[in-house]
Order: sequence, then structure tokens, then C-alpha cells
Amino acid sequence: TAAKTEPTKVIAVDAAAETLEGETYATIQDAINYIAEQKDPTGWTINVAAGTYPRFTVLGGLDGLTVQAAKDAEVVIETVNNSAPSVPVSGGAPDTAGISVRNVDNVTLNSLTINVGTQTTPWIAAAVSTYTESTEKGDNLNIVDCTFNGSGSGIGVFINSGTTTFNVIGCEFSNLKEAIGMYGDGTLMAGAE
Repeated sequence: TAAKTEPTKVIAVDAAAETLEGETYATIQDAINYIAEQKDPTGWTINVAAGTYPRFTVLGGLDGLTVQAAKDAEVVIETVNNSAPSVPVSGGAPDTAGISVRNVDNVTLNSLTINVGTQTTPWIAAAVSTYTESTEKGDNLNIVDCTFNGSGSGIGVFINSGTTTFNVIGCEFSNLKEAIGMYGDGTLMAGAE
């Protein structure tokens, strides 16, 4: 008998595609929502085709998720532009106006261009954020080879207390109030690059 193989944990996103369950999704959030429903939501990779996409929220339980531009693709994520949150928000997981990484570990964002608009509320409005007031915190966020294009205000990356390790490697930041901000009451940093 043939050995049973594990299903692939790679999913595609293409703004030009129609939503096809389990194959290609039109938004990154649609792909994340699909992964969250799987028996094992850990260790997935989302390959994103060239195009412009709305912000998204990485949900709890998706440890080891990678969201990356497909080979040679220019992937633009629009953030901090007064758009509606991609998933419900609450006091424990407030809206930060950008890519929100909630209660999840070892997330990697790779080779994305992130446009940062002029939205100034809430005060923690940021293109990428680990901000949450809940007791469970995400950790070890990795932002690699990303470009942050600001509009004269806003924060590129906002790391909240409870995050003990994060890495921002090979990224470019322009025209922002802050490239990387951290709110660290009671947090002992294990390390950051």
C-alpha cells in the first residue's frame, strides 16, 4: 500500500483570481481564514501574486505562518487608510489600522511593499503591529525584505509589550513618523535584530 502523504501547506493568493476554496484566494485574509479552519493550521505559507491587497489579520493558532510575495512579484499591501478591519476587533484585540498579528508565534512577512496612509487614530495606528491588550501575546515576528512607504505620518512596525523577540531584516522605511516603535512595559526582550 502507498504511504499516506500530508497535504501541502502552501496556498496561493491572486487579486485577479476568483475565490476557489482550497486553491487560490482573492485576498490574503481569505487565505488566512481558510488555513484557520484546517485541522493543523501551523506552518503554512501563503504565496501572493503581484497586485494590490487590503490589510489583513493573522489569527491565533497560525503559528509558523509565512506571507510572502511570489517569485518576482510586486505585492502591495494598503494600510493605515481608514479601511474597515478585516476581522472583528475588541478591547482585547483592538484595531491597529494595518496588518495585525494576534496571539501567534513565528510569523514571517517577506518581500512585501506596505503603503502607510495618513490615518492617525487609534494612537497605535501602524502598518504592522503585534498590539493586543490580551494576556496571551504573539512572539517572534519576522519582517524580511519589506518596503514601507509612508505618507508623512504613522508608524511602520509597532511592537507591544509581551513580545520578547522580533526581527526586522533588510527592510526600507521612508516618510514615516516612526519606522519601528515599541511599547514595552514589563517586557524583558530576549532579542531583536
